Amino acid sequence: MFSLLKTNKKYLIDYFLLFVSTYISTVWINFYYLSPRNVDFNKYYDYINYFFGLDVDISYGQGSLYYLIVSNLFKINLNFIDERSLEIILSYAVQNTNLVFYLIGLLGLYKLLYFYNFDKKLIIFTLSILNFFPQAMYIRAVMKPEIIAFSFFPWIIYFIENYKKDKNIINLYFAAPFLITILSSKGSLAGMAILYLVLAYFSDIKNFEYKKYYIFLIIFFIVFSIVLYENYEITNNHLFERDYDESYDNKAKFSSIFRFNLKTIFTQPFFDYEYQIDKYSIHANSIINVTILDSFGDYFNQLYDFDLNYFEKNRKDLFTIDGNSLLNSNNQILYTGPFSSIFDTNLNLIRKTLSNLYSFFFYISLVIFIFIFKSYRKYYLMPFLGIFTLYINSLGFPSNNFNPYLGDTYKAFYYSFLISIAFVFVVIKYLELIKSIKFLKYAFLIFWLISIGFIAGHPKSNNQNFSEYLATSNQHSLFCNINNSIFFENNLIQKIHPSGNINNLSTDCKKYKNTNLGKDFSITEKGICITNNSINKAQSSSPNCRIYLIERVIKKVDLQKIRYPYVSILVFLSAFLLTLGSDKFKTKLTN
Repeated sequence: MFSLLKTNKKYLIDYFLLFVSTYISTVWINFYYLSPRNVDFNKYYDYINYFFGLDVDISYGQGSLYYLIVSNLFKINLNFIDERSLEIILSYAVQNTNLVFYLIGLLGLYKLLYFYNFDKKLIIFTLSILNFFPQAMYIRAVMKPEIIAFSFFPWIIYFIENYKKDKNIINLYFAAPFLITILSSKGSLAGMAILYLVLAYFSDIKNFEYKKYYIFLIIFFIVFSIVLYENYEITNNHLFERDYDESYDNKAKFSSIFRFNLKTIFTQPFFDYEYQIDKYSIHANSIINVTILDSFGDYFNQLYDFDLNYFEKNRKDLFTIDGNSLLNSNNQILYTGPFSSIFDTNLNLIRKTLSNLYSFFFYISLVIFIFIFKSYRKYYLMPFLGIFTLYINSLGFPSNNFNPYLGDTYKAFYYSFLISIAFVFVVIKYLELIKSIKFLKYAFLIFWLISIGFIAGHPKSNNQNFSEYLATSNQHSLFCNINNSIFFENNLIQKIHPSGNINNLSTDCKKYKNTNLGKDFSITEKGICITNNSINKAQSSSPNCRIYLIERVIKKVDLQKIRYPYVSILVFLSAFLLTLGSDKFKTKLTN
């Protein structure tokens, strides 16, 4: 026991850094991104309606487990909802669900890196850096099953690598629930996961003794088939099925994987598109351009540059070309050097430039490391495999799925779990190279945090409305009291960065039930949502209708019988238990 405490004490500072970085990045997302405002949120909201017992039609064949968890977290807080807080409470339900999955993914990455005997301090430091990686933030912010892939894929690789090491079949049984959950969650994730595992472990698969392990294979496919069937019973759609969209009924040009224009990446990095107008993204037909623009930035305006969320709002004009003092009364920096006019009038272009430079450095590093560090080659190849999968999909396999005006089929988010794993392996190798110069890793951490904050839209100008929103949002945060102590009631913070909250609006961390539902739920038009006392299924996922459908749930009006994915739940719980103690389970089963 003493030796264990001694060991943990050795890494106390490192674990504290990881905890702080996870906490700050989580709260940052909570405050600055409202998940229901994501452009795709409405597509999947009927999953939540369904698990509330409402009579709706689900248009997609994605796995239902993830949405079941989100809906249950949301349902816990239904009695605290009014029209003002609905969006905030729903956002926290999504992001708290994602946080749990994210922490599982962090632990999986830790186990995987430790398997390769990387220095423990470097592992923890690398994961602290990962917390602010744009793709790792994006995956935590939105209601999409990609977070499951981030969470579970490192564990799959970890158990497979253990199997290769000791040939113990138990490792494959341990990997199975993680793999089944990913394969049944979304068609694109299933495709990427299968393709990667086949290519990365081709020689092992070729020499695999199928006859010896036929029981394992039979159990795997039976359970997987049941999971797919129960999802079909809920959604009435198969895994690859989705609503038909005429604008995506196209195939990309074969040349899209080779097209590249360095000049436009830096001179025209903004997504410029207007629906049903002959205006299109100039990068839509270039995978390379989109990848560079979107990996460390937000080319498609979904995260940092989304004008309906708070990362994009209240951005401060940081530089000025007027005045005599280095820092004026508005805390603007006087700069008259090269590109001063851009710094003064178009700071967002600088943000895009910085994110592009990060992307170039990252992908060049991947290519170099593929040849230098061959033992980790399969991890450095991950993003390229994700890109290739999307490329094949854009060509019309398994069905047409490309909008030539947008090019969003190539969005980095779709393979963000693969980019994140590769990012971790790149960072830790660089940290190993500079290990002897200790101050460099802390210098990089500081630069990384400042630069990501800048890319994300900071610094911000003071704004009373935003300050009041933060106080309201914090009331529903898991970290309400901590946030109050650190951000809202901290005199030191106020001196460093004065709040726009001139009214000194405080957060009451105690939540109160809404006792006046009828009044709150009648502010907007109800007729389009409820027709002849029945749900208008064409409007069931509309933001304007959510409050009325929630009213029906609370009052239990015409609720339907819910089909629960019981086998999916059992598979998930099995995976979750393995994350808590796979080594102990393995020891007991082996002995």
